[in-house]
Amino acid sequence: MSSRTAIRPHRFPMASPTNARRMIFLAWALAAVAALLAILDFALPDGAKVFGGQPVMDVLLLISAALVGYLGWDAWRDIR
Repeated sequence: MSSRTAIRPHRFPMASPTNARRMIFLAWALAAVAALLAILDFALPDGAKVFGGQPVMDVLLLISAALVGYLGWDAWRDIR
């Protein structure tokens, strides 16, 4: 086997726990913003709706924000 075809097992750097924590915090922040927008869409009058006043969209956005928040919490427990 020549040196050109040799397998290099550590070609890419491993992800550090600090980067994982930053990604989790970013996911939590984005989930909070999405949930806040959905709640505002429920609370604002009809003329100022964020998503056009579609309650199905608001509910789906709240469910997805809760799911992302839970997955971030589960990942946070794994790296602690």
